[in-house]
Amino acid sequence: MRSVVAGATGLILLLSACGSSPDAVPRSATADALTSSAATAAERDLGAEPGSVAYRSLDVCALVPAAALQQGYAGEGGSGSVSLDVLAPARCTYSLSDSGGWAVLELALPRERLPSDVRTTDAGVNKVDSGASGVIVYDPAIASLHVLSTSGYLLRVSGPGDTPDAQRLALALARQVRQRLTQPPPTLAVRESDVSGRDRCEAADQAGVVASLNLQGPLESSADGRLCVLPDQFWVGFHGERGYPKRLPAEKVRIGNVTAEVRPDLCELIIPLHAAPKQARWHYDSLLARPDPEKGPPCDRFITSLAPLVDLLANKQ
Repeated sequence: MRSVVAGATGLILLLSACGSSPDAVPRSATADALTSSAATAAERDLGAEPGSVAYRSLDVCALVPAAALQQGYAGEGGSGSVSLDVLAPARCTYSLSDSGGWAVLELALPRERLPSDVRTTDAGVNKVDSGASGVIVYDPAIASLHVLSTSGYLLRVSGPGDTPDAQRLALALARQVRQRLTQPPPTLAVRESDVSGRDRCEAADQAGVVASLNLQGPLESSADGRLCVLPDQFWVGFHGERGYPKRLPAEKVRIGNVTAEVRPDLCELIIPLHAAPKQARWHYDSLLARPDPEKGPPCDRFITSLAPLVDLLANKQ
């Protein structure tokens, strides 16, 4: 049996650069204190659940082109040019060239794991922007904006929020995402045989990764299925590059029939499998995997356990 956790393949990519594990998104103490009251509030009408297959087909980074966000940002009073960098199928980083500010667009947590002050009508200290195209719930304490569109797709915008321009950029992005999702969304040309088109937990089950480590417990999946977690043990997600930047120390390691890169200090692996699908905005279909640094399996055992999964995903049908 599987449960579902953050749709944050992109969160892993961000934390990978910092050498951190994909812990839950931090929440403010005030937001935590609101949990008991929010739990009794009415649930928001989030519309029909698209499902993981639809989320994998959603071209998140085509929702708001950089030029469109540039106009929306200027309309919010912002100054400076906006650029877009695509790191994965559902992770888009919009950057301000002048001030160094940025905003990240990615999938939100699955519905049952949304914070209570987002999922219910008790918004607590959050700001709420409601309109015919949906609701934006903004937590200023952690610069996080949840876009609850009437189409049923749920996305999240985050950023440093440490300057007025960074706040304007995040708000403009959230509003444009909400409006764009009133129309049929852009889609990715991914197949189920593509690494970017497969459910990671289903593949891990099929490859017997958990059993090979003599572990127990339900695997937890992201909203799009591209991230699979065994809590306190390991995670396997998606990466859009073939390897690490040259500035990061990494070694070559053979996993199954694939040559991967590992950061020895973290036992974090990038495992390149295939070129990205046609017209993809990222460069490569790779796995990004890592054991829990405190409770997870030893590095050598973890690498060995991944071999059947790597061979399964590397062999397209």
